[in-house]
Amino acid sequence: MIMAQMKLLQRLGYFRMLSDVPFAIIDHIRVALRARPLSGEAISRYDQSGTRIRHQKLLRARLGIQAFDTST
Repeated sequence: MIMAQMKLLQRLGYFRMLSDVPFAIIDHIRVALRARPLSGEAISRYDQSGTRIRHQKLLRARLGIQAFDTST
């Protein structure tokens, strides 16, 4: 799922909840990676988990992106 997050970030410029992304896009990324199929339930659990937040932090660090801070 981190690869789906990365590809969406590269294309859109921001993070999206995977449950808001059309399943055809997620499935296309999955097929390209030759990964196992994902259920809608698994995607929803990912969106609610701390793993999604950890993945976003890792992607920001790797790509040199800073999170937008509204307090400054």
